Amino acid sequence: MHTLEQQIEVVEKELLRQLKPCKAFNLLKTMAGVGDILSMTIFLETGDISRFDSCGNFASYARMVNSKRESNGKKKGEGNRKCGNRYLCWAFMEAAHFAVGSNEFIRRFYQRKCAKSLLFGI
Repeated sequence: MHTLEQQIEVVEKELLRQLKPCKAFNLLKTMAGVGDILSMTIFLETGDISRFDSCGNFASYARMVNSKRESNGKKKGEGNRKCGNRYLCWAFMEAAHFAVGSNEFIRRFYQRKCAKSLLFGI
């Protein structure tokens, strides 16, 4: 385990050296749960953010929205749920996982949401 941790540390240092973190990396790291590697992944996989017309388009590209189609409360099918960037999806899911574990405010919010979904059977 110690050897693997050392190897991971070497890879992370080399990534930081080659990518030369910029202002965008530091802004991404202000989000709870996002560190050096996740900020680089999000930055590199997103590319030029201005290519997205709205935040909804970006959320869809990152696979962070539901692809269900409903009309009048009836299921009409599933959308193209595999469309988008799977690496961005992974990075945001990892960030959420780390944020729940490290930030008390986010942990309490998550626990309230879990309790509510259990209460209403969602």
